[in-house]
Amino acid sequence: MNLLALALLSAGLDCWAPTVVQTASSLSAAERTGVAPLTHTLDRAEQLLRGNTHINALSGVRARLHRFIGHPASPGAPLMADASVWLHRREELWGPQCTLRSGADYTSHAMLSAHVNQLDALFGLLENPQEVTERGTFPPPVVTDSVQGHPIYAGRVLLLTREGVPPLVPVPGDSTRWRVNPALFAGSRRGEVRVIALSLVVNNDDDPQLPAMTQWLTGMDLRPWRALITP
Repeated sequence: MNLLALALLSAGLDCWAPTVVQTASSLSAAERTGVAPLTHTLDRAEQLLRGNTHINALSGVRARLHRFIGHPASPGAPLMADASVWLHRREELWGPQCTLRSGADYTSHAMLSAHVNQLDALFGLLENPQEVTERGTFPPPVVTDSVQGHPIYAGRVLLLTREGVPPLVPVPGDSTRWRVNPALFAGSRRGEVRVIALSLVVNNDDDPQLPAMTQWLTGMDLRPWRALITP
């Protein structure tokens, strides 16, 4: 290995702490039929996140991946799931052998996530997220960029759906308001994947690593992520 390769390795991620895996204990027996296919989806999502060059290039950071499967996030939707990388740079909370000490997750400075069958990451960008539940419609989030034809909303969220199914549609007769496409979850089954929201959450917009973390969202190959969506 040459000196340049060694320098790049030394400047990258400190390590990956063991993954945290959770499934909602209150799922019914019928709902649990969807757990196995979603577990397979999260297995692949974890591989994509762990193998991402932009994440692994972050220096002075220890990462831990959290996985969760839970109840549907909205009426008519399949079970929801998350694969989320939590980043930790406070070394006093790093434990031995690539562990994290108690309380470390309360100090995570950023999260890079794949949210399955849920749009909360998008709704969190709205000035008034309550409009989604109160009115069912909302002003469209600002589009700041795009990746392979998919808009990035406010520099933080990108939505992937089945080919030809837009996740959001304008409200008829009101160009200032949008809503979730009724076709997005129509006829869905518990273990299906209808939408993946890739999102970046950063506690401090002045974070010096923000440009590098943004590269995870703007520079990724979306094809393997699209392959996780149920045809």
